[in-house]
Amino acid sequence: MYFTKKFLQQTAQELLSAPTVEEQSVGENIALEENVPTVRQNDFENFAEDDEEVCHALNAYFAESVQGRSLTHRPSTFDPALNEAALWPASIEPNQKIVRLERIDGLLSKAGLDFIQVEQAIRDRNYSYLPRLIDLFDQFPGQRPAFAAFRSEIAADLNNPDWLSRLIDRLGLYHHYPYHASLTYHFVLVEYLVADVLAQAKAKSLERPFATATLLECQNNPAFYPAPPGASVGFAVDLRRGTPPRPLVREFLHCRIRYQPQHFVRAAAWSGNSFPDLLDARHQHQLLLPPVR
Repeated sequence: MYFTKKFLQQTAQELLSAPTVEEQSVGENIALEENVPTVRQNDFENFAEDDEEVCHALNAYFAESVQGRSLTHRPSTFDPALNEAALWPASIEPNQKIVRLERIDGLLSKAGLDFIQVEQAIRDRNYSYLPRLIDLFDQFPGQRPAFAAFRSEIAADLNNPDWLSRLIDRLGLYHHYPYHASLTYHFVLVEYLVADVLAQAKAKSLERPFATATLLECQNNPAFYPAPPGASVGFAVDLRRGTPPRPLVREFLHCRIRYQPQHFVRAAAWSGNSFPDLLDARHQHQLLLPPVR
């Protein structure tokens, strides 16, 4: 992506030689991104101030245009007038299972909930307890699109005892690594159908609620990697690739949904591991990307 506003382009270029791998990766993502339609790039650049550095501008655009600040917000992600090229067809197979990993530490502390009780309620399918957690999810403002994956593509990982760490790495969830070795993070795995998303999207008058993620949705995430130019789908960066390399997992966005108790299928805690080699992970990801026809 090349910005027409001088300071945006200048600060984007400077990221490529920044002191940290994380900053360099964000700069590379900007340079590689070719799937943002011109009309949406113009919308972003018109939003940005003339003297605003690019990372600040991207975060501000995400907050106002993508996520929004109210439950009635309509994300630019799903606006055909702005983002037609990134939207998936409305004919997506409705019976496909979707999975998403949610970190819940903030929710637990807000409500004084005990993680052991949450874990037990999910294991026992105690639907009388889980709505308390759902209500906390619903208090989050705006309509932030959800990053997700198809269950069929990570089924082998879910069959392992260390499924949580496998998912964090396989789905490129770099932000879920604890910043200190002494920290423990808590997660729930949610699972639902494409049909669930379509039904809730209809109530919001969203005809095409699935999209390929672009730079404008990734919030300066160094583990994000733009979809190949012209590709219909993007892929998550596997942070710890095995030998032989595991197949890439498709990642996508869908509109925000309200969870139901039956969507919560697992809970687990993780103290993390040594941080992955982000530079190597990105390099290996690039090598495995399918050729664009």
